[in-house]
Amino acid sequence: MSKNLFYLSAALMASLLGTSCSQDDAPLLGEDGETTFSITLPADMSSRAFNSGTKATKLYVAVYEANGAKRCLFSNFGGAGNTEPNGMVVNNFNGSLTTTVKVSLVKNKAYDIICWAQSYEMGVGSPYTWDETGKSISVSYAGMGNYEEERDAFFGHKTGFISGVTTDHEIVLKRPFAQINLGTNDVQAYKYASGDQNPTFGMTITGASTTVNLADGTLSGEAAQPVTVALAAADTRTGFPVTMTPALDYLAMGYVLPGAGLLTVDLNTNGKTKFATYNSVPSQTNFCTNIYGSLLTNPEQFTVTISPAFSEPANNVVEPWDGVSKTAVTPTIEGNVRVFPVKLPSEFAWVAENASGTDKVVLNANIDLQNHPIRGLGRTSCSDEDHAFSGVIDGQGHTIYNFNSTSNAEGSGLVVVAKNATIRNVKIVGGNLSSVYSAGGIVACTKGGCIIENCHVENMTVNATGAAAGIVGRLYGANDTILNCTSSATVTGVQKVGGICAITVDDTAIQGCKNYGTVSGGNAGVGGILGFANKATIKNCENFGAVGTGNELYVGGILGYAQKDHALIENCVNNGAVKGLNAGGIFGSVGKFQNFDITGCTNNGEVTGVSNAGGIASVHAYGTIAKCVNNAAVTATDTQGYAAGIVSEKRGGKIDDCKGGKAAINGYGAARILAIASTGPNNTVEMSNIHDVASTDIPTVFVMGPWTAWGQIKVVSGTLHGDPCANIGEGTTTLIISQDAGWDLMENPVGTWSKDKKSGKWKRI
Repeated sequence: MSKNLFYLSAALMASLLGTSCSQDDAPLLGEDGETTFSITLPADMSSRAFNSGTKATKLYVAVYEANGAKRCLFSNFGGAGNTEPNGMVVNNFNGSLTTTVKVSLVKNKAYDIICWAQSYEMGVGSPYTWDETGKSISVSYAGMGNYEEERDAFFGHKTGFISGVTTDHEIVLKRPFAQINLGTNDVQAYKYASGDQNPTFGMTITGASTTVNLADGTLSGEAAQPVTVALAAADTRTGFPVTMTPALDYLAMGYVLPGAGLLTVDLNTNGKTKFATYNSVPSQTNFCTNIYGSLLTNPEQFTVTISPAFSEPANNVVEPWDGVSKTAVTPTIEGNVRVFPVKLPSEFAWVAENASGTDKVVLNANIDLQNHPIRGLGRTSCSDEDHAFSGVIDGQGHTIYNFNSTSNAEGSGLVVVAKNATIRNVKIVGGNLSSVYSAGGIVACTKGGCIIENCHVENMTVNATGAAAGIVGRLYGANDTILNCTSSATVTGVQKVGGICAITVDDTAIQGCKNYGTVSGGNAGVGGILGFANKATIKNCENFGAVGTGNELYVGGILGYAQKDHALIENCVNNGAVKGLNAGGIFGSVGKFQNFDITGCTNNGEVTGVSNAGGIASVHAYGTIAKCVNNAAVTATDTQGYAAGIVSEKRGGKIDDCKGGKAAINGYGAARILAIASTGPNNTVEMSNIHDVASTDIPTVFVMGPWTAWGQIKVVSGTLHGDPCANIGEGTTTLIISQDAGWDLMENPVGTWSKDKKSGKWKRI
């Protein structure tokens, strides 16, 4: 087998997007066939304290197969039972931020390459533990010293690298950690006031994660105890990342993996633990979070910023808002539009009452509303379209913390009612929304022409009697669109409930969205992305949250219920568990004979229904289910429940090139593709490209024409497995096997067949 040798170049990078390196010259190909890349870091890498990255000199690399068994082939991480280097040469960093890795890879074969750099030898004495199977590093925070830069570490990966084909051999590393800094300008004043001429300082951090997956950067686990950074003297020599007068001195510095929510940081002195406590502190990987000011002689007076030496503009957490005060904002004028800049909670409260029409609201900083009750923009009810907000809200990537809004009338959200509006780049973390009519983290109700883009809701609870969702309650106008939004809100309701949106009307679209929160409640459609659809398009969306509790009527991992023709679900994935009376991994149920398509979708979440359960859909009428895959177990719990790998009940239309998977299908009526064909005399279920299954597997179809219903199926291509008609009821059956199709129950199956359910015999007609 032929092999090529490649140099994989890894660069240790302390800054993020704001200081990314560039490569202008093409790689040079040497006479020996080896390819070498050179990576240069920007000059401001070490312009601030504690971020030079020069301590992490030891590089560890693991190379996996990208497909198949996913085995680790090369690794110098070490440890009992771990893979050996197997000839791979890993060069540690030696005086620069660039080094190389040399490994022999098979030509045209795909690999995943994982890198980790630290100051310690891997193993005894290192706070970092490698898990080869999980491709992850676990962090021990025990014994963390103050200003311990040796704990700085970096990771990076390259997935799908094809030897001899992929030209990019560059792997850029970044920190998985957030650097938490406490700085003050009153150490001397503290010495005078306390009488202690040799004080020491440290901190505890609550909410840090414990594990980082090096293959995708996801963080998990929460430290069982607060992270303790040991006491040490104030560092008056190292320059603090933020410059102000008088100059700031370090009180504490430590590295932690960011938590799932906001951190709590306590300043400790040798005279008192929790000398001061800072709540709602943001943290992100490779971000420097600075808490600074006159911390010792003026406790609780602090500012949180994101250091420019890392990758993003500064974010500020300012003094707590009292929930009452409002600060007037003087707008600038752009054309005929008033632009209101907001950087304080009191300013936001004023703008929420005064911005209207086509005004533009711009967030210039993070704001914390402290869970004080507040009404969103467009402050009328969802039914008052004439006074809808029609301007722009641009969060510029900033976060609104602890948004709390309750409405006994119509609508709770950052915007109550919007028409021809754009809301973008806003993040809401924490809080509670409640409404009788409609509740959505970003918008309660739209009325047409709205774009909600790149908006995110985290750790919020949303509840409404009528329509509840993480992003938009009611997408209620033509050409309304939700793009690239995410939600981890806990959403509950009585009628229509969705992770991203609760209900849509015609000509609306939801694209590129992801839901991570639990979604439950409702008797009119519950969906991980959308609860209730009229005519809507859902594309490239993914659900990770649990959907339904088992008592809801129509439940789907992506869409719960469809009322009109021509809805579309395309290229969507469900990963969450789905439970309901009628439950589908992607789609719940239609009303009667709606005609819409489900294409290119995958279900990975376990589906549990009572009467009907389908890996892709519970009940689907006309239209096509095509190129869909189910990878999870499907169960119908009722004594006469029906379960199928693709769709429990189909009333017409097509099933094309779908894979029901190999997971267990449990129910009174169980089938690999379709449990019930219930079509009526003028409708037919057309099945094509049926995938072969083992002869011991459950049948492709369980029953045609159950009870007294009609059941007609036409097999166009592929092989039908087993008897597609259980002897249930007295319904009429017609089975057509086309010339290019097969049926393993009959030797010469081509033709039209019918089954006498009383005798259990098939006959050609």
